[in-house]
Amino acid sequence: MNSSASPRIHFATRSLTILLVWCAIAVLCSLYAAIPLLPLIGEEFNTPLTTTAWTGTSFSIGYMIGCLFFGALSDRYGTRLIILIGMFLLAIISPLVGLSTSLLSIILMRAFQGIIAASYAPAALAYIAESYPEHSKITTLGYLSTGMLSAGVIGQLFSGAITATLHWSYVFYSLGIIYLISAMLLTWTFRQNQSIRIRLHSSSTSYSLRQQYMAVIGNRKLYPVFLITITILFAFVAMYTLLGVQLNSSTFNLSQGDILLVRGFGIVGILLSPLAGELVKRMRFTMILKMNLAISLFSAIAMGYSTGVTIVVFFSICFVAGIALTTPILVALISRLAEAGTATLAINLYSLVLFLGAALGPLAAAYSIVYVGLQLSYALLALLLSLSFITTYFVHKID
Repeated sequence: MNSSASPRIHFATRSLTILLVWCAIAVLCSLYAAIPLLPLIGEEFNTPLTTTAWTGTSFSIGYMIGCLFFGALSDRYGTRLIILIGMFLLAIISPLVGLSTSLLSIILMRAFQGIIAASYAPAALAYIAESYPEHSKITTLGYLSTGMLSAGVIGQLFSGAITATLHWSYVFYSLGIIYLISAMLLTWTFRQNQSIRIRLHSSSTSYSLRQQYMAVIGNRKLYPVFLITITILFAFVAMYTLLGVQLNSSTFNLSQGDILLVRGFGIVGILLSPLAGELVKRMRFTMILKMNLAISLFSAIAMGYSTGVTIVVFFSICFVAGIALTTPILVALISRLAEAGTATLAINLYSLVLFLGAALGPLAAAYSIVYVGLQLSYALLALLLSLSFITTYFVHKID
């Protein structure tokens, strides 16, 4: 390779990484941006919060349904094509949510939006796992995980900024424009990367879909990793649910602006996710998992017994950092433990399991607060992470 090609390849790879992270934030903003809209939609259609909440639940259900078949489509047609088609379809469907004239139509369109949104993360994770050089793969997965997690904060801020002056429907109109621009940028960037051949190998396989599913299901090495996976976003969204109740209590007496600021500090922990690549150079995969899970579980306990906002902010950052550093390690483990020809499908199932935890986390936290109280809820969250910590001892060692 000539000397002039190397800087060109480096620039194209870096540009693609930035764009993939941007798209991860944009796609998952569709989930989180709807949270501040619930009271506004309920007021417009005169429905209680329990009914309006289905606009979020339908997206989650749609997302999980989408995860069931987009892995197969990625293997058959390629991860890049699925990413592009999904982004263009989101550009069409998202404005239709804003144009809906009834709560039922919003719920249905949100379900379709969730199905299409599921095309991005699994395909992007698989694309990185199969295409990036080994020395930068985990770091890049860390960047993508950073985008996916930070969408939880950015999405709400984005939505709040728009609804401060405009109707809630403009949130979805704006998302549609963002997806269209992102799709066009991805099309151009993929062509650039293809022309300079940064892709290392193809994920094409002669296995049938049934054979791939059987291979993934029969691969017992993946079981402990999937068990840990379901607790990750479960813990992440459950913690923020508990934190919201805690900050709204009379103990802290904070304004809504202050509460949003406290939530926003979690981005500090999320930004540590790319450091996973550096940790892998110095520690075993399983040791990194143990360390990160231990940080999160002890932080959960500390938050439950904290009465000062500064302490809560500090341990919330530590909690999020532990989660953020865990996610890219799990993807890398699945990529390496999956049998030949099944990595894309295995990563797709990882996304399904991850999002299942995200869907169950708020519900479990809400019921836990009602029946056992806030402090014990944090303790139960720490117990769940403790079980994941124990599970790391059963993870197949690949170091």
